[in-house]
Amino acid sequence: MTAVSRSSEVYNAVKFLRDVHRDVATLIESVDSDLDEKGWERTQKNRVSSDLSNALSPDWWVIQFVTRFYVPRGAATAASAIVFSVVFLPEAHDHAIAFCVGAKLAPAVPRENLWQGWRDARRFLQSLSTHQSGGQVDPDILRDGFIPGASFGVAAVSPLLELETMDIVRDRLLFPALEAFRP
Repeated sequence: MTAVSRSSEVYNAVKFLRDVHRDVATLIESVDSDLDEKGWERTQKNRVSSDLSNALSPDWWVIQFVTRFYVPRGAATAASAIVFSVVFLPEAHDHAIAFCVGAKLAPAVPRENLWQGWRDARRFLQSLSTHQSGGQVDPDILRDGFIPGASFGVAAVSPLLELETMDIVRDRLLFPALEAFRP
């Protein structure tokens, strides 16, 4: 293999990754719009990850999660939250996944604490691997570095590549997570 052909492979791989990121950005923007119509707003205007770094560590140059937290529109302190996330390299899966969680919070937490309180979703992701379709999630698992103050939660998960239309995203992820807020 020549240096030129290897360089071409790297170029194509980075170009492919950029296209994947573009598709995921479109997905997130569609979820933003859909939840906005239902009275939810994102807690951060542009932030979707805290994975990337300029440190000399290749593991920090690859994004692991693209995530949004949502709260009821206008809420400074939230008694409920929705988390939508794409996970590119989940430990318990051999493919990229997307998940959505609807969680009740008790006590209510300031909206900025949702993002700041998220340190590690591994325990939550491991629980999803045992319940492929999602459903009710143990609040202890949700509170364990993932959703501060969670007292109840419903999760849904899907392989990323199966989310070909927004109708599929709604049916598989958003609607099941919104079940957490039914009376």
